Amino acid sequence: MEIIAQIIINSLIAGSVYALVALSFNLMYATGKFFNLAIGGLIPIGGYVVFYITKHAGLPIGFGIIVGIIVTGLVGLLLDRLIYAQLRKRHASSLTLLIASLGVFTALQALLAMFFSSSYQTLPPFSETNYVVFGAHITAIQVCILVSAVVLSFGMHLVLRKTAFGTAVRAMSDDLEVSKIIGIDTEKIFGIVFFIAAAILGYLGVLLGFDIGLDPLMGFLPMVAGIVGAIVGGMGVVLFGYPGAIVEGALHNTIIYTYSAAWGSPVTFVLLIVFLLFRPRGLFKR
Repeated sequence: MEIIAQIIINSLIAGSVYALVALSFNLMYATGKFFNLAIGGLIPIGGYVVFYITKHAGLPIGFGIIVGIIVTGLVGLLLDRLIYAQLRKRHASSLTLLIASLGVFTALQALLAMFFSSSYQTLPPFSETNYVVFGAHITAIQVCILVSAVVLSFGMHLVLRKTAFGTAVRAMSDDLEVSKIIGIDTEKIFGIVFFIAAAILGYLGVLLGFDIGLDPLMGFLPMVAGIVGAIVGGMGVVLFGYPGAIVEGALHNTIIYTYSAAWGSPVTFVLLIVFLLFRPRGLFKR
């Protein structure tokens, strides 16, 4: 019973991490219609900002978390203004945008390694609290990850359904050119979307920094898993990424427990191929 409970808890934690990445990916994909691989480079930024503020500047953790989220959001906005917006003006294809995002991802990883080294870093303990649920262990920061995935996924869904900003995003998702014709400031919406999506990734980076530590390459696996979760749930719809990510997290952790950790990544890619071949629209119809 304890083993089953621990597998379920681990699956929910992993799925929640993937869900936050899928949320950011779906926000960007809904408007830009391209696979933005730069999200893998944005994830560590929030954690490293907290690391610098707490260990080098000596400022409180709470202040560092807020700054880390805002800085990551601003980096996402800056990338959109300097790179993606310029490519959109030139009517670049989705493939061109994808290649550009891959370059951004590589550059961000290299810059983090240059400034902070490639060595593994740790953040000050967030909380020493450890909970036991049906014999399964879960830490306070992991509870934050679980709660954050649910709150942010459903909160963003409500924002997109109940606000003028959300209406504009959904209009752009349906038809970008028609959105421009009816008067939507699409470039402004792009900027807001990239800021919000990057801020979510920065927040995830902070949570992962407290949970497992920091290194410049830490965003790669969550990026891949998050994109797969978005595809499984249904690309371009923020709420669909959450169940897709949970399904992936459950499958991933069950396979790891049953066989070994080496099987985790291959199973993720098998899941991706199966959905691309037989159900490309994902689990839920848009």
